[in-house]
Amino acid sequence: KAHTAARPERSDALHREAAAATSSAMMPLTALVVASLALAGSVPQAAAEIYRFDNEEVPEPYSLHAKYLFYAWAKEKSESHLAEFPVLSAADLRVSDASGAEANEAYSSIQVSTLPWEDFHKLIDATAFCGGGDPEGYITLQKYPSKAWVNNITVPTGKVTSMTKKIFKTGVYALVLSNCGSKADLKITGTIGVKNPYGFLPGNEYY
Repeated sequence: KAHTAARPERSDALHREAAAATSSAMMPLTALVVASLALAGSVPQAAAEIYRFDNEEVPEPYSLHAKYLFYAWAKEKSESHLAEFPVLSAADLRVSDASGAEANEAYSSIQVSTLPWEDFHKLIDATAFCGGGDPEGYITLQKYPSKAWVNNITVPTGKVTSMTKKIFKTGVYALVLSNCGSKADLKITGTIGVKNPYGFLPGNEYY
């Protein structure tokens, strides 16, 4: 199948330009429609460690977009204190159709994930990162040690999703939005935040 490469438009709302390599194909699941695999340093950083989906477009079917970088800092256990871990929070995530109306038909192929940025290309196979079903699936990762530090949150239609999860390892994490099903023209709202043991200040700015 033919593949194309493109760069997204620069957005003034971003801290800096996001560059993405984009590939497309016609066959679902086994061949990708879009794989937005950003190069090192090209994904905007979350200054306040909170990313807001403000009626944002969901990626096209069988595609994913790297949206943001979070800096997580885990406080390891020592003789003087207990271990403390960053908390990943999803608040009021919901999916609607292009008109803004609630999507009524059940659909569970949209996921928000955080994964170690340094191993992004080891965890994501640009030729097969959707699996689990046909035509509706979910994001699948390669077998690599850092897969243990990945958090996935499914955002089904017709529901409001809110939850918290711990991040157990210090590092830079990419926020990824994926659509591993056949539905297009969807939008997502809500927030994703990473709160470190000392608050929302990014881990690379804490002293």
